[in-house]
Amino acid sequence: MAQRRMFSPEIVESDAFLDMPSSSQALYFHLGMYADDDGFVNPKKIMRLSNSSDDDLKVLIGKRFVLPFENGVIVIKHWRINNLIRKDWHRQTKYVEQLKRLTIKENGSYTELVNESLTSRQHSIVLCSEVKSNNSVPSTPKIEESEELKEFKPLKENLKWQLEALEAIKFLSATKKSSIFKCYKDNSPKARFALNDCKELGKLNELYFLKVYNELIKK
Repeated sequence: MAQRRMFSPEIVESDAFLDMPSSSQALYFHLGMYADDDGFVNPKKIMRLSNSSDDDLKVLIGKRFVLPFENGVIVIKHWRINNLIRKDWHRQTKYVEQLKRLTIKENGSYTELVNESLTSRQHSIVLCSEVKSNNSVPSTPKIEESEELKEFKPLKENLKWQLEALEAIKFLSATKKSSIFKCYKDNSPKARFALNDCKELGKLNELYFLKVYNELIKK
């Protein structure tokens, strides 16, 4: 296993990174130092060592600097941008099943396979919930009642795209909620791609989301 770890200025000097609290930034560096050669690490031990809080991890997940899995392990999204490990030094991760659920984008960053992305996002919702009891079961996020959203009921039908639309609305602080819901209802894969683009570029507004989505629809 390689013993040296690197961090790319492209990532750690980006606006999205510098906008995070310093404690979340520090946790990112600690996770990067202890991750295996494929960028996987169990964050709990590292959080104890670095005296980091759950909120610090939630910020990294929300900003998509790390991607979570149901077993508690995370992977550093931009690991391959930060690190270049020689093949003869590389030791494959023990989290093989989680690695299979990722793909590598053209810029070298990890992203979830399309059919796995909801699983990761649902796990993010659980991590970000206020439920602390180990015996409690996280409830399904509720959509706030409003006149403009009545056309999207009942919630029990097509729950997948509605959960994704909820996340997008929260992330973008969207005011045109019905427009975001319509994008996910009509073409959730392209809406998902548009949201990922917003997150990676730090474009936290619904106008940019709608612009990217409409460009994708035209293709």
